Formats: sequence, structure tokens, C-alpha cells
Amino acid sequence: MHRQYYVDRTGYGQTKDEQAYQNGAGDSGSPDQGRKDIKPMYVLGLDGGGTKTDVLLLPYEKKGGEKQKGQEESKKQEEPLLRFLVGGINYNSFSREEIRMHVGQIRDGLTEAGYSLRGCAGVGIGAAGISNPEAGPFLEEVFQSCGFDCPIRIVGDDEAALIGGIGEGPGLLLIAGTGSVCLGQDRAGRRFRAGGFGHLIDDGGSAYAIACDMLRAIVRASDGRGPETMLKEAVFSSMGISSVQELIAFLYAKKTGKKEIAALARLLTEDMVSKDTAAREITRKAAKELAELTAAVAAGLGAGGDLTVRGDLAAGSGAGDDYPLLLEGSVLLKNRFVREALIAELKVKSIPVCVTDKKADAAYGAASMMRRTG
Repeated sequence: MHRQYYVDRTGYGQTKDEQAYQNGAGDSGSPDQGRKDIKPMYVLGLDGGGTKTDVLLLPYEKKGGEKQKGQEESKKQEEPLLRFLVGGINYNSFSREEIRMHVGQIRDGLTEAGYSLRGCAGVGIGAAGISNPEAGPFLEEVFQSCGFDCPIRIVGDDEAALIGGIGEGPGLLLIAGTGSVCLGQDRAGRRFRAGGFGHLIDDGGSAYAIACDMLRAIVRASDGRGPETMLKEAVFSSMGISSVQELIAFLYAKKTGKKEIAALARLLTEDMVSKDTAAREITRKAAKELAELTAAVAAGLGAGGDLTVRGDLAAGSGAGDDYPLLLEGSVLLKNRFVREALIAELKVKSIPVCVTDKKADAAYGAASMMRRTG
């Protein structure tokens, strides 16, 4: 989603607003040349996940043609001008009033740090929940009403993470945090996505799904449908409860949302997985679900097909003929057993990917996206 650009990005001139800002005019429009505290123009990158929003500023740079673009891609990741956290902007998780308040926090954070909204050359937003057709127009309206009179581009938080992590090359990004999704791009820039349809019908392998499986194992053990499990003691102790009835009361309370339930996934510890049958099965299930997401994207990109067709991999794209695969989200970054089980599952299925480190994160990707668009 794009707004019309008002800043000249051809490199052949500046708008009056840009000239006024760089000459020292504040938001009031009063010239103040020579001030040493005038901040440089910037682009704003946002990673709006399921629970919080990571805000990052990069210097705004006009593009001077293909040569400069190539030079920019070869540079190391820049240090951001400013970075801070505010509340979430996920349209499916927060009310409109909460989102307006959180965007106001972004505006206030910039102002308190000395950055004028007049100096913002563009806002790149990677937001969870953007598949909801109402989300994009609403977010754009909110940023406009908060004073961001600049280009705004909104994509999914997974796409921003892919841009930050891979850049413009081919690769896949698998995210397993509160929710789960896999996104990939091929050599030509074509993209394919699997999962990400929300916790009610999807999000296999996510923290929410793992937590639900943990709680399911507990209640099934309580009435004899399943084996006794160490999960019960861990969950009850963490919540400060002593009965399944109290657990049910928590789950169906109006104030309990997916965030509160997903937080229980952290209790699936290494010690528990090594000793408890239910915990091991939950780990294997999560790994299988995440491998299926990866396989679907690889097949969609032509990277795997029926696991015998390599598509554009014949030309080589990463380690050997494999696509680089980035892993993101609390489940994959903090739970070693799920991560190792996933990697083993990928090998068993012969999915042509190779786990690698990301170049930068989603907020950086969102900001880079705005600079690249120019």
C-alpha cells in the first residue's frame, strides 16, 4: 500500500518542505538556520508484531542511480539513529483506540528525542494482522492523523523481516512466535507465503499452538485420557493455581487472550522435553508443523516442488543448491529442542534449505524498504 510521494527522490532537487527542514525550520515552519541541534532527515521503520512495535530510524538518503544502489547494498548494516519500543499495532489483536494510542507513542518518542515529523521522509510498516483488509487503510489514516505527512508503505511483518534478513536475494523466512508463518522469495523477487492465518484456525508450531497442546495434555491427563505429565506441575506453579477448574477459569476469562496463553509455551523446557512423553510429542508436533510450512513455500517457489524438482536452484542460490532459511520468533530462537527437531525434520523431508543468520531484523527491513522504494 503506497501513498503519493511528496519528496523529490530523483536526486535532482528538493521540495520546499525538505529545503525548509534542512535549513532549520521546525514543525512550526519558522526558519532557524545554523542550529546545531537540527536532526538529519530520516526514514522510519516499524516492526509491528503481535504484542509490541519496534521503532527504528535510519538516515534518509536520496538515490543517485544504480551505482549508488549497488554501493548501498554492499555496505554493512548501519547503526540506527534511534530505536525504541511501543505498544502493538496489530489490527487483529488491539482495539482501534489502543492502536491510536500506540502510534501517538511513536510520535511522542520521536519528538522527545528531538526528531521533527517534518524530517520524516517515509514510514515503512511491517505489521502483523495486515491480511485483514481493514488494517492497512486504518493504519495509514492513523499515521496521517498523528502528523506523518510523508510516504507510507505497509506490508506484513513477515515481509519486512524477509527484506531485513535476506535483502534482495533468494531465501526463506520461518517465523514461530505468538503465531507462525513462512515467507520466501526467489531470484526474480517472486514471493510465496504459507500459514499466518491466525490462532483460531492456523499458527501450527507457534507459541500459542504449543501452549494449547500443553494445556490439552494437562486436562486429558486429569480425566484419564492421557498419561500423567510434568507439564501440570510447571503450568500450575507458574500460574499460582492448584486445580484444572482454576485453569479453565483462566482460559475462558474475558481478560485472557492469545498473548497470555502463548506465554505458557516458555515452560516447555529442555529438562521437561528430555523426561516427559507429552512434552516430547508436543515438540515433535511443533517441528513437523513448521517443516510443513517451509516445504510449502519451497514448493511454491520452485525450490522443492515434489522434492525432486529444484526449480531455479539449478543455478545455485546459497549453500550448495539450497536456499538460505532464516529462523525467527521466540519458539525457534529460545527453544533449542524445537529448533533442533525442525532441522532434523527438514533433512528427513529433503527440503533444499540451509539455516543461516539474518543480515538485519524486520524494523531495519521496513526502513530499508522505504529507502529502496525511492
